[in-house]
Amino acid sequence: MDDTAAPSDYASGSEESLASDIGASLTGIALFAASLLLIDGVADDVSIGSLGGAVTVTSLGVAVAAIAAGAFFARRYDVLDRRLAAPIAAVASLAAVGVGGYALVSGTPTADLAFGLSILDISSFGVIVGGIGGVLAAVADWLAISDDRLTSMTRTTVVSSGVGFLGYLALNVASLLVYLVLWLTVWSEMTAMRQQLVGALGLGIGTGVTALAYIRLSDREIDFLDLRVPSARDVGLAVLGIVVIFGGLIGLSYALQLIGVPSSSHSTVEQARQGNADILLLLIPVSFLIIGPGEELLFRNIVQKSMYDAFSRPTAIVVASLVFASVHIPAYGGFTPGVIGSLATIFTLSLVLGAFYALSDNVLVPAFIHGTLNAVQFALLYVEISGYAPGLIV
Repeated sequence: MDDTAAPSDYASGSEESLASDIGASLTGIALFAASLLLIDGVADDVSIGSLGGAVTVTSLGVAVAAIAAGAFFARRYDVLDRRLAAPIAAVASLAAVGVGGYALVSGTPTADLAFGLSILDISSFGVIVGGIGGVLAAVADWLAISDDRLTSMTRTTVVSSGVGFLGYLALNVASLLVYLVLWLTVWSEMTAMRQQLVGALGLGIGTGVTALAYIRLSDREIDFLDLRVPSARDVGLAVLGIVVIFGGLIGLSYALQLIGVPSSSHSTVEQARQGNADILLLLIPVSFLIIGPGEELLFRNIVQKSMYDAFSRPTAIVVASLVFASVHIPAYGGFTPGVIGSLATIFTLSLVLGAFYALSDNVLVPAFIHGTLNAVQFALLYVEISGYAPGLIV
């Protein structure tokens, strides 16, 4: 597939771009969210480096979000050329992302508003999402992407992201249905082992049904699924992928610890540490048979591949990885300080999986890499909890 855009996909340097409108809206959201942080005072005690209390994270967040929004509005009304406005907006938006993440990690949450979320959680997330959107809009404006192409990219992102989130919903519904069937026919009580088995079966059914539904509703053929017997090249890519993903995991874990970014534990890990280590023995084969194949089928073969028509492959990998990381938020306790480190890890690992899928065009390659990663982590965690080799888990 040709990953390059035609010349008509780009606007001239002086042509008004929809990107500036989108950027202004998204950074406006970031500005509003940063203002909520400032008004509520949940991060007033978090100052910036040697400046002491003179500059707080919240005041900096308002400032950089305002600069980003101002740059987009200046571009929108031809006050600034895109070659000046886009870099200003991109840098300021990126700073807003950093501020939102820092506030989430270091701020003091107040009472929950709804669904266990505080003003700190909601506002920080708003700053982060608005900032990321601002960066993407600034890049689109800098590249002078035409409105038609930008509209296509936006539509594709919304649809593909929707498929990913619907897949997450489907696996939860499937898990509930599996539980009800087994409870009514076989089981009288739900143990930790049975809970994991139900979750695994639900994941397999939910992701499979979502993938097939997408193919049918989008008028694609079944050969859209990249399933084939691995070639020697595929095997080599899978082995290389395992080395790369473990190297990336170790390096990123060290970097996050070095800069003091906390990480949350997956709910399965927490359950195992609470006296249910045997569930890890079940999850080792499940990683290869269900978790790896199911998640890679949905997020690589469906979500990522469906973006190829609107994005280059590298960009599709990044966007699909953002979706993949986002759907894991509930499994890591929601919008807590530790979720930042966990999502950064998932996003990075997803980039590796996406890259090796793009290189192979065979979903079995990332499925095997993913399954191996999870299986080894579960095995090491079992050994650690059992007391044979404490501290082996990264």
